[in-house]
Order: sequence, then structure tokens, then C-alpha cells
Amino acid sequence: MNPEQLLQVYVLSLGIFLISVAGMELIAPFTMFQVWRRWVSHRIFPLYGVSLVIMGFPLTQYRHADIPAIGYVVFAIGLVVVFSGPFILLYPEKIRAMVSEIAETAGEDGVRRLVFIDAAMRLIAGGVFVYSYFA
Repeated sequence: MNPEQLLQVYVLSLGIFLISVAGMELIAPFTMFQVWRRWVSHRIFPLYGVSLVIMGFPLTQYRHADIPAIGYVVFAIGLVVVFSGPFILLYPEKIRAMVSEIAETAGEDGVRRLVFIDAAMRLIAGGVFVYSYFA
């Protein structure tokens, strides 16, 4: 496999993963929110920022030969992922406080809406990734 094919398989795999997580969020939004609360509270959570940079960087290198617009969308998603990593790395306490505040003030309906919005974003990104592989 050449590097371009590896990148295509990476984007496809990431798309399938994102769609799977979005499906779990749609099926069990409260459980997924609790998973997020536990993950944000974990002491190694700041390393998630490093992993976002590492996992997002290949997306910034993606090019689609037949449909350049798809490549631009994947590139833009990659930039968002890469640039969000340092914020998590530098400000994990602010993110922890935000998640705790949401849990206390949003109520069940608010939490459900936020998880559904997150699921929609994951479905869109995952759908773009999977489509880019098969297009």
C-alpha cells in the first residue's frame, strides 16, 4: 500500500468509528454523557489533547483526486481537530468545570440535546469520511 491508500483507509476507519460512537450517543445519551464525565475527570485526560493533534494531523494531508471539495472538507475537519487539541492540553480544568456545570444546570432534557448535537456532528464528520473513501 502506498501512503495515499493508507491515508484513505485511515479516513475510512475514523469515519466508521465516529459513526459508531454517534450511534451509541443516539441510543444511550445519558450513559454516553456519564462516560464523558468520567473521562474528563480522569487524570490522563490532558493527553487526549495530544492524541487529537496526532490523530487530526493526517486529516490535514488528505486530498481527494476526483472530488476536491471532499478533500477540503476533510482538511477543515482535520484543522478543527488539530487546533482543539492544545486547548484540551492547556486548559483541562476549564473543560472539567464546564462539563460539571452542564451536568448540574442543564437537566435531563438539556443533556440529551447536547449529546444529540454531539452525535449529529460526529455523524456528519463520519459520513463525510466514509463517503470520501467510496466516492
